[in-house]
Amino acid sequence: MTKIAAYTILTAHRAWMAADFERMQKRPAGTPRGAWRMKNPIPAAEFPSALTDSAYCSRPRREVGFIDASSRLFIWTVAGLVVEIIELTAPDADERLSRYDVR
Repeated sequence: MTKIAAYTILTAHRAWMAADFERMQKRPAGTPRGAWRMKNPIPAAEFPSALTDSAYCSRPRREVGFIDASSRLFIWTVAGLVVEIIELTAPDADERLSRYDVR
């Protein structure tokens, strides 16, 4: 299975945030943010949105993503329960990500 590094995820997330900032700078006054984002989509950040948790024999699927503009990666079950929050700038980020395989 393939592993992913914290730096790779953080770089992709920051690139997506920069693209979103540029897109929102072009939004006409009075246009709702959600409507503007729907009409002017940008590609999703290039990191996997699903991982496999190798800490369990059944290797359950985990969803991943960011809740806000921070460097905290949220990992949750398909039912929506948060399993782990990893601060990607922390020294132990790669170690904590090592239990997850890219699907």
